[in-house]
Amino acid sequence: MTANNFFLPASYQINAHAQRSSDLHSQSSGDPYALAVTLARQYECQYVIAIGCGDAEQLLALQSELIIIGLESGEKLAQCRQTYPQLLWIDINPDAPISVDLPEVILNDALILSVNLIEQLADPTHVLALLHQLLQQSKVAILTTPQRAAGDLGPPSQANQVRLWNDDELQHLLASLSMRAAHCGPTTSQQSIVAVVPGQSLHAASIRDLGTFSALWLQASAEQRAASAQLEQHHLDLAKLQAEVNQREANGTVTAAPVSLLDSAIADINSARYEEAFATLDKALAQEPANADIIFQMGRLAAICDMHNDAQQLFYQATLRNPELVKDIVSFFQRQVQNARNGTL
Repeated sequence: MTANNFFLPASYQINAHAQRSSDLHSQSSGDPYALAVTLARQYECQYVIAIGCGDAEQLLALQSELIIIGLESGEKLAQCRQTYPQLLWIDINPDAPISVDLPEVILNDALILSVNLIEQLADPTHVLALLHQLLQQSKVAILTTPQRAAGDLGPPSQANQVRLWNDDELQHLLASLSMRAAHCGPTTSQQSIVAVVPGQSLHAASIRDLGTFSALWLQASAEQRAASAQLEQHHLDLAKLQAEVNQREANGTVTAAPVSLLDSAIADINSARYEEAFATLDKALAQEPANADIIFQMGRLAAICDMHNDAQQLFYQATLRNPELVKDIVSFFQRQVQNARNGTL
């Protein structure tokens, strides 16, 4: 497994006669497009730069939130310009070194998306080098490719596919071009690999949070994803309600309920009193060792204190006891990403 064969097994056979598909509708999983919207919100991106149109209809659906810039070639470029003239399409040649001249103001506010393209190219490094170039300024990239099954030594059965990778091989390929994926793993359908690659501006803690968030998001159900998307507003509403309750208490119109150990620990975490929070959670866990909410808060505290392996195990134990906590975990990492971007971690 070397760079000479793009990190595939030495015995792997390619489809040397593959022809890139001209179909605008690749029937790809919706995961990368939905994840693109989610991460664009997190990083406040205004643009999505699509290297290859992927599934054009799913790409087009992003225009309700993002300005789409498509990079395409040949017959497919002509189809895209004719079918979707409202979008900006730029002509590239994916089989040669690529240079795209886009203003810095766009690149700084862009998410990069490439869905099921590199497996169709005789030499994918030209597209990957472009990805690396764009990530010098852009915030994050999402790359997908169909997943090669264990023991499959090719050639691919699809006429438009030259070669297929598994997630480990894809990570090696990215690393050979100075890109380290924050997350690299299968979509919910298990048919494709999603690699989430951070931009050069993200520091180590933000990259870890991005990887954990992406993994949790991809594992979540559609209902859990929808709930997590609404959770930020839910927290804002709770904060408003709490302010009203506090005002009523100050006016003597309500009687404050006794504060539980869990609520006390949450207040300590929110006020950065981490030692006090740990002591309180430890006491609460001794009383209720199977309480998923307490275990979740222990995981939250561990993540904040950079104890990432402990946090991962605690979050896992919490979701085993209450699967609905996945949306809270996703929301927590959303806020961590937001705080990192704002420099408030």
